[in-house]
Amino acid sequence: MEGTQVASSEVATAQPNMPLKYKINVNGREYDYETKDTTIDYKGLIYLAYSKYEPNRVYTVTVCYPNNVDKKSKSLVAGESVELMDGLIFNIANT
Repeated sequence: MEGTQVASSEVATAQPNMPLKYKINVNGREYDYETKDTTIDYKGLIYLAYSKYEPNRVYTVTVCYPNNVDKKSKSLVAGESVELMDGLIFNIANT
């Protein structure tokens, strides 16, 4: 229907082959991130930040939520993922 808005979760269910788009920030760089998933994992964030992943290195990944979301910042470790949403800020350090 013309003029009807559909929630992104409904779009993902109705059209599983269509990528979802999110505006995220990784280490100060803005990305228009397209994916078929609703999450991004630790390893995927490191690839965005450094264009490679070295499993023997330790990375610190901090997730900061946009101002309009009532969640506190948190850290991610290997194997964890975070639900994507517009405005997420990721700070990743190679330690």
